[in-house]
Amino acid sequence: MFYRAMSGNHWPCCHGDDEEQVYHELCLIVDEWIDILKQDAKPLPPMTSGMNLTRLILAQAGDAKHAMSL
Repeated sequence: MFYRAMSGNHWPCCHGDDEEQVYHELCLIVDEWIDILKQDAKPLPPMTSGMNLTRLILAQAGDAKHAMSL
């Protein structure tokens, strides 16, 4: 199991064989980054929920044919 924190950013990630433990670590990472952003008076990254990220990545990579098939 592998999760990337704060999708679209190059921030910490976590991985492991125990899904519950990995998710717990991910939540701690996200909470820490939210605190850091608030302390630095920076906005949170834009929401990605509801977006088809695979389609967006393929389109940005120039693979419109596969992007539109999703």
